Amino acid sequence: MGRTTRVWQIVATVAVAALAVAGCGGDDDDAGGAGEPADAASAADADGAGDGGGGGGGAGGGNVVLGDETIEFESTRCFLQEQDAAAGGGKILFVAQAFGTDADGEPVAVDVSRYDEDSMFHGDDVTVDVGDPFGDSAVSWSGGGEVGTVTVAGSTVSADGLTFVNSDDFSEQPGSFTIDC
Repeated sequence: MGRTTRVWQIVATVAVAALAVAGCGGDDDDAGGAGEPADAASAADADGAGDGGGGGGGAGGGNVVLGDETIEFESTRCFLQEQDAAAGGGKILFVAQAFGTDADGEPVAVDVSRYDEDSMFHGDDVTVDVGDPFGDSAVSWSGGGEVGTVTVAGSTVSADGLTFVNSDDFSEQPGSFTIDC
């Protein structure tokens, strides 16, 4: 049962990542459109007003705390504007992703998404994947909850006081994160 859960979580994570990438893309003929990556200045304009803050990727920054380990992010990818959800109906209100390496040298990917009330997945979803998601030793932690669990302030996405649950053994770890888009 744990393996099946992990496969579905990997599929969901890949789907959200694909949505984020698709949302960041645009027509080649559409110069200057919202589909272009945002630099730090335009991403900072995405304060929930719905303008500015298209897709962004690059150095970014921030960290995730998982248990007693703080993992610094090496890069981030954010799309802080509303977009249609590909599955489950409704809207994805924002997506923020961050990538780093833990103390054991394992890759760490954090995916944060907010789905509106019309979505099948309503609320704030936070997933932390440690290790190669296609390898046997990968661990997936999930957290989040109701809309508002995650805070968006300008181009910073964060949450404190989370409880991450291991998808295989259901163990729990306290955590928090800050993603600077």
